[in-house]
Amino acid sequence: MQIFKKIFPIVIIIMIICSCNRTRRLKLIEPEHTFNQYGRVENKPLPGGKKKVVSYWDIRSVDFILMHTPKGKIDDLMKRNPDWAFLFYIKCNIVDTLKVINTLNRYNQNFEVILDFNSDFVRKNNLDPNLASNGFICDSENSVLGTSVIGTTMSFFDSEFDKVKKILR
Repeated sequence: MQIFKKIFPIVIIIMIICSCNRTRRLKLIEPEHTFNQYGRVENKPLPGGKKKVVSYWDIRSVDFILMHTPKGKIDDLMKRNPDWAFLFYIKCNIVDTLKVINTLNRYNQNFEVILDFNSDFVRKNNLDPNLASNGFICDSENSVLGTSVIGTTMSFFDSEFDKVKKILR
């Protein structure tokens, strides 16, 4: 019994350390329904082998996020970081497609979005389906190294992105 009392806390500490060091790997979904501000984009494969910034927005949050994002900020980030892939998933229904296109037009956003009609991204990554937005900064193997919502002036994305870029140098 004495040995158990001494070994048990050590085993618990080792389990905690190992679980904290385990990096979460994001599972991306294939872009079946990709759109930009002009309409449908055909044959857009997932970028392989690139570091990624992955945003997942619920249809309820798209307008709010883009309204609070300085004009051109996301497009500028993408241009200044060509070795990164920027993926934008939007959880919505098929009837929301025009709403998404109109929102991208209203805020003059040139990036493409992948519409997730079946919440596949949430399901595959065990995310809370009630969250309105998520943001992930990943290495080329899709291991999550940072989390923050891109763009908005209310998030810590810029500092988090800089931190991850320094780690990956």
